[in-house]
Amino acid sequence: MNAYLNSVYRFRLLPGLVQVVIWLILNCLFYIYCQGQMKHYQHFDVSDGLLSNRLTGIVEGPDSYIWITSEGAGICRYDGLFFEHFNDRDSIGTSYYYSSLADESGLWFGGENYLLHFLDDHFQPFPITGVGPVRQILTYNDSILLCLADETAFYFEKSSQRVNPLIIPQVKINQIVQYQETIWAATTGGIFENNEDSWQRIYPLDSSHVSNCIALLKTHEPGLLVVDEKNGLIKIDENGSEVLLAAGQLPSLNISFIKSGALGDIYFGTRDKGIQILQLFDSLWIQIGENQLQFNHVTSMIFDQWENAWVTTNGGGLTKFYTESYNLYKSPGLSGRYIRQIEKWQDTLFINYQNGRWDQIVNDQIIPVSVNTLQNEKIIAFSSSNESKWFASEKRIFLLRDTFVYETYSSDWERIHDLEVLDSTRLMVATNRGLQMVSFHTIDSASILKSEHLSDDEIKFIVKSDEDHLWFFGDRIIGTYRDRALFIEPISYKPSCLISFENGTMLLGTRADGLFLIDLETEKIKVTAVSSSAIDLKNIRSMAIDRMGYLWIASQNQVSQYRMIKSEAPQLIKTYDQNSGLPRLEFYENMMQAGPNDKIYLGTSGGLLEIISQSNLQSARGPVLSMIHFSTLENQVRVLNANTRNWLQTIRPEEADINILFKAIDQRSPEPIHYQYQLQPKDKDWIATHAGGNFQFYSLPPGRYNFLVRARNRDGRLSDTIEIPFRILTPFYKQWWFALFFLLSIGVLIYGIYRWRLNVQLKKNRQLTESLKTQNKILRLEQAAGRLQMNPHFIFNALQSIQSSISEGARDKARNDLQVFSKLMRGYLDHARAEKIMLEDEINLLDQYLRVEQDLKGNCFDYEIHVPETIDPTFIEIPAMLLQPFVENAIKHGLPANGIKGLIKVEFDWRGKYLRCIISDNGPGFHSKKSSRDHQSAGMEITRERLQAFFKNTSLNPLVIKSGSGNQNERTGTEIQVLLPTEF
Repeated sequence: MNAYLNSVYRFRLLPGLVQVVIWLILNCLFYIYCQGQMKHYQHFDVSDGLLSNRLTGIVEGPDSYIWITSEGAGICRYDGLFFEHFNDRDSIGTSYYYSSLADESGLWFGGENYLLHFLDDHFQPFPITGVGPVRQILTYNDSILLCLADETAFYFEKSSQRVNPLIIPQVKINQIVQYQETIWAATTGGIFENNEDSWQRIYPLDSSHVSNCIALLKTHEPGLLVVDEKNGLIKIDENGSEVLLAAGQLPSLNISFIKSGALGDIYFGTRDKGIQILQLFDSLWIQIGENQLQFNHVTSMIFDQWENAWVTTNGGGLTKFYTESYNLYKSPGLSGRYIRQIEKWQDTLFINYQNGRWDQIVNDQIIPVSVNTLQNEKIIAFSSSNESKWFASEKRIFLLRDTFVYETYSSDWERIHDLEVLDSTRLMVATNRGLQMVSFHTIDSASILKSEHLSDDEIKFIVKSDEDHLWFFGDRIIGTYRDRALFIEPISYKPSCLISFENGTMLLGTRADGLFLIDLETEKIKVTAVSSSAIDLKNIRSMAIDRMGYLWIASQNQVSQYRMIKSEAPQLIKTYDQNSGLPRLEFYENMMQAGPNDKIYLGTSGGLLEIISQSNLQSARGPVLSMIHFSTLENQVRVLNANTRNWLQTIRPEEADINILFKAIDQRSPEPIHYQYQLQPKDKDWIATHAGGNFQFYSLPPGRYNFLVRARNRDGRLSDTIEIPFRILTPFYKQWWFALFFLLSIGVLIYGIYRWRLNVQLKKNRQLTESLKTQNKILRLEQAAGRLQMNPHFIFNALQSIQSSISEGARDKARNDLQVFSKLMRGYLDHARAEKIMLEDEINLLDQYLRVEQDLKGNCFDYEIHVPETIDPTFIEIPAMLLQPFVENAIKHGLPANGIKGLIKVEFDWRGKYLRCIISDNGPGFHSKKSSRDHQSAGMEITRERLQAFFKNTSLNPLVIKSGSGNQNERTGTEIQVLLPTEF
């Protein structure tokens, strides 16, 4: 700013005729400059689809559409290819719109007695009676807009649509800005500041000199710029007001807007002379007039995300200006506003700012670096070796070694400029008091830092060309440190930058004297000027050499690329300046570095400039991608917010047909735009689509999905990736709880059927059991009755025998026989109803029965009952009354008839797990002529059926009858084998 003022004052001191001549020369230069700019603009009017040539305002929407307002033709938007018109009064309220604003709540347009809101592809007009055309809209806070109309200024509450007037007594407001969290107004009575709802005049303080202030601008520097019709261009800051240009020095006072540009440039939009640009650094006026804009009445101007400039005119339509092959990074994208230096370490660039913060460039991304302060000192430079790291603040040097921090300090160092490592123990430091060498020593196990003063002249910069070889320069010296020797050469010019060239040779750039080759020959520094008749190498600010070996030189406002060989003059390859699209910036000294990917980075007054080497066609900005809508069969959303994401988590399975529509806009390369997507987890790689930005997925199965989409322009530059997670719910019949409920229901149904069948079967079984019990009871009673009635003759004969004994007077024998018979009868009666009987009891009954029969038969037979020791009759149960019929049959049919005494044997043994009883006699056997039917009593038949019932589930024959020995006619004796079940 001071340089600008000095230029203005020097210009005023020139004679009037000289001023006129210089002014004409500058206008010629402006015309030449404008001719050079012609290839960088594109004009649109109604023949190109524009709604009207009478345009009033322009704004860039969040989706990168360019929105244009008109006087009488409504609103339109431009996507780089086509204009879309909105002029239905039922939708937008009026056809006359004059201003626009983009904020977090959407787009706002100021019309004639209307405010119009656009959000989610929907217009909502708000009529405001009696205010006239709304010329300006500002965001006052999140819920209130500040509007300036022809008749009044007012606040507009977004939620309630309530209007509150903003009035400054006795003046008319021309323009409003927000500055330092307050409202400032340019009025017909000067500049006013709103403080706690009261207005205070700031300029002019003398009310007797009030004039009409038609424009107001807040710039990058503290303060405001005011266009006063009477006094010209005024700067207002905390120190008061200052006249920068008189009213007569302004190209026009018929101003429609003023805007700030790079390098503090000021854009004046006028109603009669197009756009007038004031470059503050070189005090240069540049005009963009009718040759570029088709019309001199300019109404509005914006810069879009691609650094394109869009200008609307009231009669000439729309004009687009664009720049090429650069990227300008500004604060707040950077960690600081003012760059102090750019350093390169290996393949990483580090940017240091005056606020002490650092950024690094990694994979073309600017990433903040966390730099811890040492003893509350801001780190301004660093250098490192394999074992040590050195850091510098403005007055201190710190060494980090083995996690310990050592510090050296000298009161002679008022300021440190640069530092460079020599080896693991030595460091060279450039200070305002000369060159210092700091070394690290270990003495008696103690570590100390020593400082050695090498030169007295101020040193600005140090460059390491190879191992143990450093170059440095100050304002009037150039020097080198090689092989532990110091060489210094005084020079008559002021260096600005120093870089390593080739084979130990250095290139030195100067402000006013050009470029020099620096060598060390026979212990003397040799300085050789580099000259070229075709190239002006003056005013050098910074230099760098890229990966291909090309030399880059930055002067005050341009960057040039050269092909240079040591023994030859440099050859110009390309120049980057305003004519080729470079922004109007001032380049700082010694702040150029060649980064990765053939990019050149420069520190400028406007931020960090990135130049894309080998390319001069396109901006590094890719397309801007935005979602139009996300829809299912029944629902649709247009804005991605918290409510949308909640809905996207609950898409019903019957709505599983998904349609997603995206729009990618690239105002630099509008066509063709290609889209790529992934539907995770289904897709692992990016899939290119030829259906534009419309993505459709049908019958997606339930689950969680993540939809990713991006766009690519024709130069291969990608947009940001938009990620949309959504979830399709699982149908209720596929839910785990439904499966569990279904299984439980089936289980309950099966269990119910089972219980019903079981009850039916149990009922049948109970009925069958009752029937069987009844039949079994009848059978048992019949068997018992059969056992009681088995041989009534035996009972009659026994009683008759006892009676005979009593008649014959053998009372003892009768008593004994009666006692045995009663025991036998009691046993029959006791076991008649029993199913089982102990073997011991069965043997006792058989013994008593045989004894009675023996007595009745007159002792005509003997009997034997044999039980082996392996059988314990007290622990074995057998069916009751099973053997007695076979013994009875043996007595009846098994006694010999020829006077031989009979013998009946009853023997027990084991056959497998069954007890076997063998009943044998010595009678006539089966050779008797009587049939077997006659030999088998009724008791035998019942017993056989009982045995077959016990062994019905086996293949065993429980009853075997064998004849005795001898020939067929002389066989004697019978043997009956009976298997007795012991488990039944």
